[in-house]
Amino acid sequence: PEATRSRPLPSDLRARRRARRLGVLFAALGAAVLAFLAWTGRDYYLLARLERLRSPLHAMLKPAGPWGHGVGIAATAFRLSNSLYAARKRVGWMQGLGDMRSWLVFHVFVGFMSPMVIAFHAAFQSRNLLATATAGAMGVVVLTGVVGRYIFGLVPAAAGKALEIQEVRAGLAEARAE
Repeated sequence: PEATRSRPLPSDLRARRRARRLGVLFAALGAAVLAFLAWTGRDYYLLARLERLRSPLHAMLKPAGPWGHGVGIAATAFRLSNSLYAARKRVGWMQGLGDMRSWLVFHVFVGFMSPMVIAFHAAFQSRNLLATATAGAMGVVVLTGVVGRYIFGLVPAAAGKALEIQEVRAGLAEARAE
């Protein structure tokens, strides 16, 4: 009977589960936002460039139209909020605002959402070299972020802090002894 009673979870495991639930929530939110944007422009975004100019939706959905500007403002907010993760790590008064795992999940979410929302703002067109180069650079940043997140997942950690090699070796020795 004593062995069947559930023990309280270590704080690190609770933080991982909370971050995983937060990731699922953000993924659902992101999918809903992208589905809404796609549904709104479904009759416009698939048109050829010249056909778009003749579309009654062009005035509203073009990048400089009311919808395009609104989506651009949302894209800018996504992009700027991505910097909150770095601020959380370095700004003194932000140190107590949530655990770093949850902030990393948020950072990944807005990192993925930024280029996608920007694509909707631009109506899936790039008309100049600067915009194309910027989109390419953002793609590189997202790709390196994915690789970095994978590598970060391989680093042994406890309570949100990377373990020193001596701590890892001690843990391995303890596990072998058991």
